[in-house]
Amino acid sequence: MARLLASVPTLGTDMFYLVDQDSVQQIRTLITSVPMVLEVETFTNLTPIMYAMLKNKKKIVNIMAGRSPSRFRDSVLLGIYMGDVSAVSTIIRSGVFEKTHETALFYGNYLTPLMYACNCNHYGMVKMLIQLRQSLPVPHFPDCTCKLCAKRLLHGDALHWILTRLGACSAICSHAYLLQDGVLDPIRRAFKLAKSLEICKSNDPINADLYEKMAQHAGRLAIALLNCCESDNEVSLIFKQTDGLSCDVYADLPCIRLAVDTKQKEFLSDPICLKIMKKHWMGGWNDWNNVTKGTKAYRILYHTLLYPFTSVLYVLSNGDLGSSYDYPVARFVSFVTSYLMFLLCLLVFTQHQEVRNLRGPPDTTIKTLLLYYIWSYIAGMCVVLWTDMNRRRWRNLFGAWWRWFDFVQMMAYGLAYWAFHLSEALMEFHEEPYVHRVHWDSRHPTLVFEILFTCAAIMSSWRLFYFLQLQRTLGPLVISVGRCAKDVVNFLALFVVVAFSFALGMCYIMEHYATGEQNYVSTLILILFSMLRAMKYLYWAWYGYLDPERLEEILGKHNEHNEITMHLSLHSLGELFCATYYIVLVVSLLNVMISMMASSAGTILKRRHLEWNYVRCQVWCEFSEDIRAVPPPICLLQLAVNTPTWFCRRLCGSYRRLSMWDVRFTGRDYTTCDRKKYLNLMKELKRRLMSRFALDEASKMNLPAIGGVGLHPLNLRGSSIA
Repeated sequence: MARLLASVPTLGTDMFYLVDQDSVQQIRTLITSVPMVLEVETFTNLTPIMYAMLKNKKKIVNIMAGRSPSRFRDSVLLGIYMGDVSAVSTIIRSGVFEKTHETALFYGNYLTPLMYACNCNHYGMVKMLIQLRQSLPVPHFPDCTCKLCAKRLLHGDALHWILTRLGACSAICSHAYLLQDGVLDPIRRAFKLAKSLEICKSNDPINADLYEKMAQHAGRLAIALLNCCESDNEVSLIFKQTDGLSCDVYADLPCIRLAVDTKQKEFLSDPICLKIMKKHWMGGWNDWNNVTKGTKAYRILYHTLLYPFTSVLYVLSNGDLGSSYDYPVARFVSFVTSYLMFLLCLLVFTQHQEVRNLRGPPDTTIKTLLLYYIWSYIAGMCVVLWTDMNRRRWRNLFGAWWRWFDFVQMMAYGLAYWAFHLSEALMEFHEEPYVHRVHWDSRHPTLVFEILFTCAAIMSSWRLFYFLQLQRTLGPLVISVGRCAKDVVNFLALFVVVAFSFALGMCYIMEHYATGEQNYVSTLILILFSMLRAMKYLYWAWYGYLDPERLEEILGKHNEHNEITMHLSLHSLGELFCATYYIVLVVSLLNVMISMMASSAGTILKRRHLEWNYVRCQVWCEFSEDIRAVPPPICLLQLAVNTPTWFCRRLCGSYRRLSMWDVRFTGRDYTTCDRKKYLNLMKELKRRLMSRFALDEASKMNLPAIGGVGLHPLNLRGSSIA
């Protein structure tokens, strides 16, 4: 026995030589006579089974796998990497892997076999490991507050748990895992994973890029499955499923709503998705290119000039008349017309001549009627916004710029409405309505109303971009300008810091001259006596309103020659401050802002069609819901007509899902048969996709990409074992 142990190094050399020579029988004899030969290593720390795996000697690997090889973790994980399903299965079935606690040399100790197989994207390996009841560690997200995470935060190894979370998240996002039979709905699973990873990005900014890549990788599987559909009915069946989407049951296409909420921009930009979305958007107007000009003119006229009458008819008839209001595109046309009428009322109200010293409500019938219409329109917008955000549980208030913009706009109009009625009450009980403005208190409610109403009117004009962004040529430009707003905010933060520092210094050196004679003190010096005034002055100096020669500290005529006395040192320091301020702000920061905005705009313009399609889908989804069937202020009438019916049904408990906006809506809960059809469709789409990649593997060729945007699941392996 001692002689055999002494000869192990020589036998080990012979062992690797036999592996190279593919001498199966001699290797079997050598292992039987000297089992310890499996523990020898090369100078690169490879055991015989690892060496055979790298050389792709599967017969030899199978012989060694049943002999309890040393360094089990490295052997199993290397086998997973090489895709040797049989060898890995043999090693794990022996039960040795679960019993060992050795430290791996080539791999991180946080890796488990299933995690690594998922990260290698090997479908057959993942399937085999799941059958052997291998599991993934449950990823605890950075915002998790469970007791285990709290304990880890205080006493655990932070790096180990971060690596474990990244590995687990990457594993559950892999296509090999999402295509397994246990994942019944890979499309929705991919979307919800993207939503969870968005939370990880915000709570773990250091690894934000990794989470972003994981979300994109998972989303590509949804695109590939969508492109495996062969008919509109199959695509519609995917888009109309509501299972697990209780908060979105009011949407006509819940899957699209989920894709919008989880920012699946690539999925929404896919031609198949856009085709079905456009078909749904046009509704009964899908024949637009085939109808006569007279029919087109009638449809447009029906929803523009005649919309005040046709929309009321639609509401009072409970949708039986004016059925074109069920089409999202027709609703959009009506909303545009209604908003233009609202802006026209704002224009007439602000430009209509009246007595300028009037306090309180207007004294003309025209302005009174216009103001009533404006208030009713804003009330309708408030109700629509509130219902929309309440259905979304306020989780996407900042998901689109127009939502938070409308929220701020409604706040401005609400405060203006409050100031208007306060002014009206004061005029009715205490004050005279006609008083010259020179006698008005600066905080009078009428002045407050005019200020707030002016700001709100400006915002209302800006909201035209909401409709313009759907135009093909202007849309990408509007979106790119909006995305650059973040750069402007960052620049303003830098500007405030710079202006504050210079204002602090200039105020300090100038404030000592505040007691000088008024006739001898420069007006510019008076401006610099206060921090607020100095900040204001330096802001306007950014546009060129700063004259350094006026920074003269004049003390007065106090010498024997009756000459004006001044401190040259402070005057020079003031000019130096001005020069430095311009260098820092104009030469440096302004060019930095231009560079940032140019970089952001360039990045967005490269993805302009992707961003534009995403915004289009957002707007299309909004006009597919019942809350935008008719525009404000007619929607208030719709709500008033339908509320009694809704209230009675709610008391009777007839339906689980009710809508105040459409009494015809009684829920979108699909039957068990529809659910089975959908699950069978998912199985069929998986089969089509896996057959495609099995053919790729068998033919050793990259076949043409699946239609649409031409995306395959990345590097999917082992599909022939499905």
